[in-house]
Amino acid sequence: MTFLDIEDARIAYDIQGDILGDILGDILGDIQGDIQGAQSGNLPTITTNESLNTQPNKDQEPPPARKMQLLLLLNGFQRPRSDFRALRRRLHAQVPGLVTLALDHRGSGETNDGNLNASHSSIEGMSTDAKIVAHHVLTQVKLDSYSVLGISMGGMIAQTLAAQDKSVAKLILASTSSKGFRQRTAPIPLQNYFGRMFAASHTAMVDAFVQSVLKDTKSDEAKLRAAWQRTAIDAFDGGSQLPKILARTVIISGDDDAVVPHAHSEEIHRQLPHSELITYPQTGHILLVENPERFANDVATFLKL
Repeated sequence: MTFLDIEDARIAYDIQGDILGDILGDILGDIQGDIQGAQSGNLPTITTNESLNTQPNKDQEPPPARKMQLLLLLNGFQRPRSDFRALRRRLHAQVPGLVTLALDHRGSGETNDGNLNASHSSIEGMSTDAKIVAHHVLTQVKLDSYSVLGISMGGMIAQTLAAQDKSVAKLILASTSSKGFRQRTAPIPLQNYFGRMFAASHTAMVDAFVQSVLKDTKSDEAKLRAAWQRTAIDAFDGGSQLPKILARTVIISGDDDAVVPHAHSEEIHRQLPHSELITYPQTGHILLVENPERFANDVATFLKL
C-alpha cells in the first residue's frame, strides 16, 4: 500500500501486476551495470563479437511484443479497494501484461480523508483524486493511456473521469447511474443489495454481509464518512457529460438490481452510441459476489479487444 498526498488528504492505493517486477528488474540491472562499470574505472561502451550472429534469423519467430495496460479500479459507496482482491487475481490470470491500480476514495478504506466538509463533497472531487493517482502511476509505468472500471458510486466517478480525461481509452461501468438518488426517502435494506434468487439461495452469505456492514458503520467517524459520500452521490448529475466520453465503453448490470435499477444502465447505453450493454439475468447489485467469474471474464474479454 502507498499513499499519495492530495490537498489535505492522503489517498491510499496499491498496484499489482507481474510485469512490474520485470520493469523493476530491468531498472535495477541497469543501475547495477553502471555501478560495476564505475567501480572498474570503465565507462559504458558498445562492443561487438564477430562470433555473435547479430542478423535476425528468418526461420526464427521473433518474441512477442510485451504489451502493458493499466486498469484503474473504483469501488462503490463506503466499500474499500480490498473488495477487488478476487477480481484482480482473475484478471491478472487472463490478461497478459495487465497492471491494476486500486484506491480508496475519501470516506472509504485506509485513505486519510482530511477535512470532510460536506460543502466540498462531490463526485467530481473524487474523480480529480482518481485522475491524479492514475497519472502518477502512468508516469511510473511509462504509459500514456489507461482503462477504468467503476462500480456503483465508482461508476459515477469513472464517467466523470472519462469525460474529462482523454487518456482514458476503455471504460467499464458496472451497476451504476448517470444521476444521483436525491429522491430516495429511506435507505434500501442491505439484504436487497443482492438479487432475490441469490439472496434466497445464499442466506448465510447475505446475513454475514449485512452484519459486517452494520459493524463497520457503527462509529461516529464511519457515519460521518458515509454521510459525506452520500451527499456526493445525491448531488451527482452526470447526464450532460456523457456525450464527452470518447472511450470505448462496456456497461454491465443485473436486471434484478434494487439499488441502481437496470433502467439506469440502459439510459447510459442510449447516451453512448459506442457502448455495449451486458445484462446479467436474475442478478442484483453486487456483481463481484453474485457472478464473480462471469464478471471477470467479461471484463478480461473487453480489455483484450
